[in-house]
Amino acid sequence: AGKIRELYPVCVASADNFWGYFAGLYRGRWGAWATDPGYFDKLAEMAVRLAPELLGKGWRGRIYLAFELAEQRDTLTPEQGKTILKLMKKVNEE
Repeated sequence: AGKIRELYPVCVASADNFWGYFAGLYRGRWGAWATDPGYFDKLAEMAVRLAPELLGKGWRGRIYLAFELAEQRDTLTPEQGKTILKLMKKVNEE
């Protein structure tokens, strides 16, 4: 937790929003990524897969509201936003 606080301030600022937190891993204090470029996609897929279990009834609305908040805060890159929208569209088609 100390390393995150020190090196990834966007994560700390987005502690109440999982999309923003994930995006913050790519925006370190020195611009370094926390990991490889595909990591956000993997985290996003995992979040959507686990959302029904973790967020309960109404999870689709909750992940969308979290997306809207991350967009309002300008924490997502355009690519990250597209990834989230693609995953949510896929879920809504199921």
